Amino acid sequence: MQLDHDKVPTEEAIVAKLEKLEDQARESGEGGKPCALVLDTAALSAILQYEKEIDLNHICQQCDSVICARVTPRQKASIVDMVRRADPNVVTLSIGDGANDVPMIQTAHIGIGIHGLEGKQAVNNSDYAIGQFKFLKKLLLVHGRWNYRRTCKVCLYMFYKNIVYVFPQFLFGMFCMASGQPIYNDSIYQGYNTFYTATPIVIFGIMDRDCR
Repeated sequence: MQLDHDKVPTEEAIVAKLEKLEDQARESGEGGKPCALVLDTAALSAILQYEKEIDLNHICQQCDSVICARVTPRQKASIVDMVRRADPNVVTLSIGDGANDVPMIQTAHIGIGIHGLEGKQAVNNSDYAIGQFKFLKKLLLVHGRWNYRRTCKVCLYMFYKNIVYVFPQFLFGMFCMASGQPIYNDSIYQGYNTFYTATPIVIFGIMDRDCR
């Protein structure tokens, strides 16, 4: 999409352009041809100005690739926010290496910063930091899977551990007339939360790997 930089396009012109692009994207999809959308700063500014993000998102979903060229940091964040509001179930990820990528990184669910030549602003404002872009695949498909699996197991383990810990005390309260008398000794309290239950799950949370 290319718009005239010398004048501000009208809302009617933007709507007509979006309808034309949607028809082109639909024809490409029906014909089995790859489709890509390129947006520049002027085009994206006009779309955001007239609040046509829903129409743009619908076109983007029909494209194989969407490229936003030379956009501002605020526009980068607006694109991520557009995707999040269009489908709340979608998990968004932003990756950047400079200070101009910080708003985009903070807007996404997961922000990844690359430690490069443009400084540490992106890394300092990200959830995860990597040294090169090629490490993204390993971060998502290897470490991401491992940590997702470990977190699920640890959460279930914590619920189970606390149920086993509290439920006998609850039943004991019925026999001691709710006097507050503990069923456990203090040393058992401390040992249960450290040596008996904490150490095994810590080892599992660090060492568990279901794939290479």
